[in-house]
Amino acid sequence: MTFSFHGVHVLLVGNNQHMRRLLRTILASSGADEIREARDGQEAIEAARLDPPGLIIAEWSMGPMNGLEMTRYIRRSQKSPAPHAPIILLTGAGVGGDLQAVAREAGVSETIAKPLHAEVLLASIDRLLPTSR
Repeated sequence: MTFSFHGVHVLLVGNNQHMRRLLRTILASSGADEIREARDGQEAIEAARLDPPGLIIAEWSMGPMNGLEMTRYIRRSQKSPAPHAPIILLTGAGVGGDLQAVAREAGVSETIAKPLHAEVLLASIDRLLPTSR
């Protein structure tokens, strides 16, 4: 399946530089050309204020503000820069029922277990983005 995400503004969030680089490579190979990065949830919120993203892909585990806390802020704060942007959280803990319930309650659009597979990520993005892109 071929994906084209040209013009989609993506914000990658995580304290693992290698994971951000991998995500950037996967997205760029599918046409995404507006990719910004942040090292943690707080930095992501500040980056989103400057340039609201159309999609956020974040690590669940990072500090000082993790992906779940970042999602809650983005979904619930009156000052949120992107309250409706799809948010994908990546987790190394697996994607069990309890984890899914907590993520859904926080406002996560989709949770993906690592190790990351490019086709799974791209198919998730394709499902989450509006068809009018």
